[in-house]
Amino acid sequence: LAQQRVADGLWSVDADLGVVRGQLGRPIGSRDRDGYTVLAIDHQGKTLRGIMAHRVIWEAVHGPIPDGLEINHIVGVRFGGSNAISNLEIVTRSENMAHAFRSGLHGAIGERHRCARLTRCQVREIRRTYAKGGVSQDELARQFGISQPSLSNVVRGVTWKHLTEGLDT
Repeated sequence: LAQQRVADGLWSVDADLGVVRGQLGRPIGSRDRDGYTVLAIDHQGKTLRGIMAHRVIWEAVHGPIPDGLEINHIVGVRFGGSNAISNLEIVTRSENMAHAFRSGLHGAIGERHRCARLTRCQVREIRRTYAKGGVSQDELARQFGISQPSLSNVVRGVTWKHLTEGLDT
C-alpha cells in the first residue's frame, strides 16, 4: 500500500534527505518510542499504522525488500542517524542484531541504557548511604529523583547488577 501511494503521487520520497512527504509537500509520519519515523495509511475506512518510513524510502530506490532481509540504519536513529538512503543498508536479521549489539543500540547497560536516570557515581552513593542506615528508601528516592521501587532495585542489585560495589554478595 505504501509503494502504491508513492506510485500514485500521494506521497513523494526524498531519499537523500530520508523524508516521505504527503500531498502538500510536508514531511509526514511520527516518531515511535525508539526514534523511528512511522507512517499511517487510511485504507478502506481503517487506519493502518506502523509503516516504517525507512522501508518506504529503501523500496522507492531499490524496489521490494526480499523475504528474510531487513533494513539497517548504519548510524542508528538513537545516535542521530537518519532515514537518508546513504544511511540504510539491507541485511539479514542476524546481521542487524549483531550491528545493534556492536554499536550499543541493544544490550546497553548502566548509563548507556536508554532509560537510565542515574549515573554510576549516583548508584554507588545510593548504596553507600543506604548501607550506613538512618535514611529511608523513600527519602533517598526523592533525593535522587527516582521512585522508591526503582531505588529498591538499585539497592538490592536487581538493576545496575554489573556494579557489585556495595552489594551483599
